[in-house]
Amino acid sequence: MMRPMRTLMMRLVTMLVLALAGSMLAYPAMAQSTRVFSNTSAAAINVSTPCTIPIIRTFTVTSNFIIGDVDLGILATHTWRNDISITLRSPDGTWQRLVDGDANTYVGQNLNVRLNDGGTQIVNTENPELDHSTGPAPPYQHNYIPNAPLSAFNGLQSAGIWQLEICDVLPDADDGTFLRADLYLTPATSSSGTGATFVVANTNDSGMGSLRQAVLDANATPAEADTIAFAIPGAGPHTITLSTPLPAFLGAGDMIDGTTQPGASCGDLWAGTPPNLLIHLTAGSIGTGLHLEAANLTVRGLAITGFT
Repeated sequence: MMRPMRTLMMRLVTMLVLALAGSMLAYPAMAQSTRVFSNTSAAAINVSTPCTIPIIRTFTVTSNFIIGDVDLGILATHTWRNDISITLRSPDGTWQRLVDGDANTYVGQNLNVRLNDGGTQIVNTENPELDHSTGPAPPYQHNYIPNAPLSAFNGLQSAGIWQLEICDVLPDADDGTFLRADLYLTPATSSSGTGATFVVANTNDSGMGSLRQAVLDANATPAEADTIAFAIPGAGPHTITLSTPLPAFLGAGDMIDGTTQPGASCGDLWAGTPPNLLIHLTAGSIGTGLHLEAANLTVRGLAITGFT
């Protein structure tokens, strides 16, 4: 077929209130630990994968943190690399077409690249032509800038299903095979130190977006000072009822901060302004809920009841 020309002060008043003023959801810098999510389900890139019916591959992210940086690694064979178009969608629906696809320009075969905004050059602009290796990866052979910035995902919450779409802009002409993709998510650095900001997005006792999952995620990097923040939809107050005690807090310098819930306030005790605490934590019938076992832990902005 001919190619067409288209070129994310502790207080007791019957209940335990842990509070100090201030919001802790800053995320301008990156944290130290990058999380990697892989998909190795191969698929043919050919006449059956035009961009109207692309290959769909997903990454399931259970940790919910504020994103500071995103990279995407792609390994594929193809006899005309520029035919490949790649789009990434976040759980909230934000999407970027990272590789446009250009059926009129030939730069070589295969695609072995880690796409990141700090790459050495824009993807598929090699001159002279250059064939990429067919693997293994990672590590990826080339470090290139995508056609649309990955920084569009910075500041979003990470948890949920990320979707990758791979298609051929000229499916009748040249073929290949998608081999694997790796999604690299680096949390933004929390304002409490070197760690991430993990976000509680619901009142569930466990699972994705829960307080329990946030504690588990923070404990996974005990050397980093993480912040657990809250962004539960609705006006509140929001009550989290624990069926079993939370995991012991193990990260030195970690903070759990209820004042990050939109609309929450610690008030000003000296000025007589009452707090507006929107996160209520109750132990139900279990008695014990919080175990603080590391140094320099901070808990604030929570209304706590039923704990012994």
